[in-house]
Amino acid sequence: MQTLLLFPAASDLEGMEGRNEFLDQGELQWWTRILYDVPVGRRLWLYLESGVLWRTGAGEEELLTPAKAIASYFVSRRWTLYAPVEFWPTWGDGGLPAYFGQIGGGIKYELSSHLELEALLTTFVLGKNSGAGQTYNLGLRWIK
Repeated sequence: MQTLLLFPAASDLEGMEGRNEFLDQGELQWWTRILYDVPVGRRLWLYLESGVLWRTGAGEEELLTPAKAIASYFVSRRWTLYAPVEFWPTWGDGGLPAYFGQIGGGIKYELSSHLELEALLTTFVLGKNSGAGQTYNLGLRWIK
């Protein structure tokens, strides 16, 4: 279990005051998450995450209850294939004004014992007032 309290580090992070670019959420955020990682086979692991996110700022409040599952298949010692599935409902005004769901696929390669290369593609498969299109991610991860 993990809980975080996040404070905005600058003003207008959402780009609402003349700028068009969105950098981050611009309000106080309180996350509480439950994380669970379990082997379901010799090379297959399942990661589960669920939580509550509360945001407040600029006279508005949001409550989100995201859920995520990631199946990871360890092809070899260095290669991993994985498939994430997420659903993010946003609660407010007595109902469910917004939500999105996405699925995807990714690959990881361990370049060395301390460096990993990762690529991920996700597609938003459902949504109401939130989430659209696809995401393309490429990253390097330092492993301690």
